Amino acid sequence: MAARFAFSRQLKELRFHLCQSGAASGSLRSFITKSYPVMKKNNPEIPILIREAQGVPPRVFARYGPSYTLPPNPNTEAIGSAKPARRIGEGNSSRTLRPLRSRD
Repeated sequence: MAARFAFSRQLKELRFHLCQSGAASGSLRSFITKSYPVMKKNNPEIPILIREAQGVPPRVFARYGPSYTLPPNPNTEAIGSAKPARRIGEGNSSRTLRPLRSRD
């Protein structure tokens, strides 16, 4: 299990957005509870951010460089607690990176 969370050197940040009490975020909450200690132990230099807000759909963002991010999968509501690990491990090989929008 430890090797599963040895992230690529290109990964700069991992961000989880979820609802504190919503049923749709239950599997992501469970995944974070079980996997965060191992992820952080194996990747101490990578920021792992957890943002909770009422009513937001569960999403996982992976940032791979100074201005590029892997867009969230719109179908995260239907994934189980084991699937986020598989998706994070896939890296950027299956999706196209696009520039972040500025917030000016």
